[in-house]
Amino acid sequence: MKYFLTLLSLTLIQGSFNVYAETEEEEMARMQRQLNNNLFGFGNEDKPKPATPPPAAKPTAPPPVESAKADTSGIDLTKFTNYKLAGLSLGKAEQAAIDMLTSKGYNCNIQKLAGAYAMLGKKVCVSISAEDPKMAMIGFSGGQLSDLETHETFTTGFPEKFFTKAKAKFMDTYGSDANCKAKGKGEICEVFGHGYRVLFRTETQGDDKAKIINRIAKM
Repeated sequence: MKYFLTLLSLTLIQGSFNVYAETEEEEMARMQRQLNNNLFGFGNEDKPKPATPPPAAKPTAPPPVESAKADTSGIDLTKFTNYKLAGLSLGKAEQAAIDMLTSKGYNCNIQKLAGAYAMLGKKVCVSISAEDPKMAMIGFSGGQLSDLETHETFTTGFPEKFFTKAKAKFMDTYGSDANCKAKGKGEICEVFGHGYRVLFRTETQGDDKAKIINRIAKM
């Protein structure tokens, strides 16, 4: 009996030692893992990493807008769109333009002239007078007036008076934008801008005839 109690005591002591030793080892291992984790980040392999949000997409820059090609002449557009000859300005509807000329005494149905100018794509209207006839040549595009030319003839031995007055009126509108030079038996002035061309021309014909030509056209 004595030997049995001694053996039981030794067994309990050994078991307590083993439990104590195992617990201490586990604690040491836990502390080591914690140390490694704090220093090197070890031991986090099994923990799920927080999801990283995808980088925000950079806003797509709008395509460059082509700037409208500006007219380099610096002339106000209304100097072309408001310019009138024989009471007409470009852009007038075809029938309205013919009616306007008719109301001013022009005849737009002269057959002898119609054939001659039809090849140019223009219609000829003539204002007959006993002294100095006038002529208007009109061209259309898309049913609208796009080319207008007038001819005024004067019977005089002193054409300079008419030329000076007509040129002064032209220069009041276009001023320094007009390029002028002597041409033939007279002078010519031209202005370009916004796709338009304006022409002013004077010329003498014989000893007692003078002519003034004005034209505006969409180029």
